[in-house]
Amino acid sequence: MALYLLHYWVHFQKMDIERRRQEAAEYRRKLRLIEDDEIPEGIIKASQRFMEEGEEPHKDKFLIEPIGRRYRKEVDYSQESLRRKKLQPTERSISPLDD
Repeated sequence: MALYLLHYWVHFQKMDIERRRQEAAEYRRKLRLIEDDEIPEGIIKASQRFMEEGEEPHKDKFLIEPIGRRYRKEVDYSQESLRRKKLQPTERSISPLDD
């Protein structure tokens, strides 16, 4: 199976090289959506793991490691958290009246 896939990979690599030569010869070259050096490392690592493991079925085979660009803030929706927020003073608190 791996030899079969390798054959197609080599074939498509040759097609890509030929396409790039044709595009380079054109006056107005079309931009590619993504090049090999632009692929995030998490996807490359997942692809390498997939190739190393072969055809063994695993659930986590297609998990992609986070690339560290964006972190989401964890939100606590428990009742205790909501009560604390309600009791916190607002920015525009009412000042006590001087008698």
